[in-house]
Amino acid sequence: MSNGSHDQRAIERLARQSQVPVDEVAQLYEDARAELEVDARISGFLGIFALRNVRKMLRQRKLQASALVLCLALAGWAGVAEAGPLSSTGPVIAIVDGELLVGEVTAHLAGWGTIALRSPSNPGLTCVGEFSATEALGDAGQLRCSNGAAATFQFQRLSLRRGHGAGTIGSALSFTYGLSAEESASYLKLPYGKALRRDGGDLALVAAVPFPPR
Repeated sequence: MSNGSHDQRAIERLARQSQVPVDEVAQLYEDARAELEVDARISGFLGIFALRNVRKMLRQRKLQASALVLCLALAGWAGVAEAGPLSSTGPVIAIVDGELLVGEVTAHLAGWGTIALRSPSNPGLTCVGEFSATEALGDAGQLRCSNGAAATFQFQRLSLRRGHGAGTIGSALSFTYGLSAEESASYLKLPYGKALRRDGGDLALVAAVPFPPR
């Protein structure tokens, strides 16, 4: 079996896994191999090292593309203030241990971001967190609050601009981003007997209106 045919099969397999055209992967392979050949004294393993470098390059490209999609999604929210040339900010609604908090999420092009929350009814209650949006770490993060509450969470995208998440470890946490109060209700774990309403310009937890008896 020749090294050429073995490398070709490896290129085709890598193209399928990466969802990149075979011709493009083959060109990346040739470029990587040519670069290695400049300083190589033994050529027997050049193909293996070239494939490894191409695989790493494609993985990095995918991570950057995923981060860019999330960043552009947040940038698309109307009325959202720009957080910087390589980051964007969007609105968040959260319930932490039965408390309503609102704030914003800032996503960076590198595939990570931060969350800042405050309680509309208790100025002393705030929360901050970090999250990742990468293939290696997944869509997950951690949140810490001024009252000692803490949670590890995961989130799921409903579209480019909207999504929801929930705590997996620690304090009870549920949140949405890019959704209105009405849209968020089905994803938030509201306290029993409470509903989410907008009181003037602020969101608030109010007594739920019971259904009339039949």
